[in-house]
Amino acid sequence: MKETLTPSLFRLTIIATIGLSLSGLIAYLPGFGALGSVDLEYIPMAPSTAISFIVLSISLYFQTKKLQLLNNLSKFVLLFFSFFVSAFGLLDIIGYYVDKDLNFEDSIFPDMGLLHNIPIARMSPSTGALFCIFGLALIFLILTISNNKRLSSRVGQLSGIVSTLGIIASTTFLLGYLYGTPLLYNQKTIPMALTTSLGFCFLGIGLIISLGSDFFPLNLFFTSSTQSLIARIFIPLISVALLVQGVLSKTLDVFFKLNDAIYSSTIVVLFILIAGVITNRLSKRIGNAIDKAEKLRETAEKQTKETQILLKSSIESPRDMIILAIDKNYKYLHFNDAHKISMLHAYNRTVDIGMSILDCISNDQDKNQLKSNYDRALAGESYNEIRVYGEQQKSYYETLFNPIINEDKEIIGVTAFAMDITDRKQAEEQIKASLKEKETLLHEVHHRVKNNMQVINSLLKLQSNNIEDQHVKNILKDSQNRVYAMSAVHETLHGSERLSEIDVKSYLTKITTSVFQTYSTDHRKVKLNSNVEDSLININKAYPLGLIINELISNSLKYAFPKEKEGEISVTMKRLDKELELIVMDNGIGMPDKLDWKNSSTLGLKLVRTLVENQLDGSIDMESNNGTKFTIKFNVET
Repeated sequence: MKETLTPSLFRLTIIATIGLSLSGLIAYLPGFGALGSVDLEYIPMAPSTAISFIVLSISLYFQTKKLQLLNNLSKFVLLFFSFFVSAFGLLDIIGYYVDKDLNFEDSIFPDMGLLHNIPIARMSPSTGALFCIFGLALIFLILTISNNKRLSSRVGQLSGIVSTLGIIASTTFLLGYLYGTPLLYNQKTIPMALTTSLGFCFLGIGLIISLGSDFFPLNLFFTSSTQSLIARIFIPLISVALLVQGVLSKTLDVFFKLNDAIYSSTIVVLFILIAGVITNRLSKRIGNAIDKAEKLRETAEKQTKETQILLKSSIESPRDMIILAIDKNYKYLHFNDAHKISMLHAYNRTVDIGMSILDCISNDQDKNQLKSNYDRALAGESYNEIRVYGEQQKSYYETLFNPIINEDKEIIGVTAFAMDITDRKQAEEQIKASLKEKETLLHEVHHRVKNNMQVINSLLKLQSNNIEDQHVKNILKDSQNRVYAMSAVHETLHGSERLSEIDVKSYLTKITTSVFQTYSTDHRKVKLNSNVEDSLININKAYPLGLIINELISNSLKYAFPKEKEGEISVTMKRLDKELELIVMDNGIGMPDKLDWKNSSTLGLKLVRTLVENQLDGSIDMESNNGTKFTIKFNVET
């Protein structure tokens, strides 16, 4: 249910209705008869009427406050009380016509006598009819608390209509008292009491306020339409005019005894004055409304022009961006100067609004591709692509396609934002060509370095073959292995797509294989177990790493297995976070107990320690227990 329009006024109507009802009940106590009516010549409110007012008023208050601690139960209770009052009133009407006490009013409330032959403390049939009407109005109001919006709207409108009819009927009885001629007095039918008619007016106003401005009748007044404006002026003024006319008519007739001509002329003058006031008020309000609307129109036009200027400036400002919009038939809705110039350069065509963009493209391949792009956008897809356009002068464009969607969520066209990236593409092509040239050159450098080292290796081998001294031969053999360890770097890089990093596994496999071949090792006696993880290392780390592997495996092959002893050499490398761990071990005879390997005079171990600490910036440890084990750790740059 909608929140009440004015909570203070709503509470006032509830308090007034309950106050009148309580006064009506108290008036039947001895000494309080004056509370029953403003004039002792008028009948007071019946007790059953007062109780019915209290029940409806409390139900209306609770319903409006949404006291739903037990939602369904509280709603049922409110509906029950509303239906009870409505049924009580209906039974009173039927009982009047069949001359029976159907609502048990005579049994519940005692006989209080007559006033001008009118039974006191008995509900009027007209009062019963209005209770039936207002009970139904409250039932409809309670039913607006529903998740079904359609049902809520319909019952809300019914509640407003029924409440309005009840107010009109009760106001008719109230005006009768105001003019001094109460309705149904001096007749057989029990009339409606003055306080009862006033109570119905308050109750009806409370019902209408609780409905809010979304329902009848307040929806006729509280909108910005001309109809609401005229209603807000005419209805209150006409109501006041009729009220004043009635009071004045009664006053002139009672106190001044004017003849009919004077009376009629007075009424005519009064209505002329009232019509003048209404016309003046209406023309002023309508004039103000027109002036306000004109100012709003001028403001809107000014804002529209400013927006158009800003939009045009935004579209035309980027000289290197093409902006255009087409409808579902590929016809131009808008385009900027950049697009006009590009079409002239690419296809030698001058474009205009309303022309089909497809008719302006002479190249069939470009036309089909562009149509395909627009069809994708017209299907609701937003995307971008890079393509080359033009016949006389090729140009690269990166284009963003977006569908144009109206307020009804319908696609009515496509916008395209294209950036000329020809200069960027040409620069990219130049950079790619330059990089390709440098890569080719680097591959050639690595190839030549590898060949030169192989020449050096071959020279060392030839020299070794011509020397009888075995000690010198061993020195030359060690030099061969060291040269190949460095040559293997360039050999690996020559066949690789990467020129700054090297695959460790492939690189170490080449070195270990070469060392075993150099020493002509029988693989059936000394086996090589390699467990190297796939990893990339910087070329600056590859040189010293290869020399270290070469020295350690060479030492194992030369000293770990004397007298053709069988054994194994293991090479393991794995990544530990930001470090690489290299382990080279054998199960040979191990290091001599008295050997201080860190201060060894041999070139091999001295070279290993120097390369680890100075080139790799790492650490090296050695264990000699059932063989020799070297553990090397160093940081890697990836």
